[in-house]
Amino acid sequence: MIYPFIKGSYLSGILPVESPTDVSDYTGVYKLLFDFAVGNPDDLKNGNINPGIQEIIRIINLHKASGIPENRMEIAIIIHGPSTLSFLGNEEYKKRFSINNPNLDLINQLQQKGVKLTVCGQTLALREIEIEKMVTGMRKAYSARTTLSTYQLKGFVVFPIEID
Repeated sequence: MIYPFIKGSYLSGILPVESPTDVSDYTGVYKLLFDFAVGNPDDLKNGNINPGIQEIIRIINLHKASGIPENRMEIAIIIHGPSTLSFLGNEEYKKRFSINNPNLDLINQLQQKGVKLTVCGQTLALREIEIEKMVTGMRKAYSARTTLSTYQLKGFVVFPIEID
């Protein structure tokens, strides 16, 4: 396995492919938007990294490994529903689950690479979470659905993150 963008776990690694004949456009800008609502209550309590975060990293790693330069990727994640709890700041996560947030290292790496993290304002209101309780640098949208529409109008490709 290789990890050309971010190293997570084996779930975020990819395999090298020798001499592909259908290649990426290395001159275009790849606008990647991840629609992320995956979260398992057992993972939260057991200290497991959210597998959806690892899948997002795997998809980004695939783009980077195919030869697309990092400066040709614009990446955003819209976080809503159950995935929101994986993006709680450590203090709030510990208060709710009595353990450190196991997702913070990967979230920090994504942010360091310039990935925009936006949380759904509807989810925050329904779950009674203040934006200040989320990881630093999180943006707040009115809703996930309107954010998805807005990004698509700007030419972003949507990757729905679904984990079986």
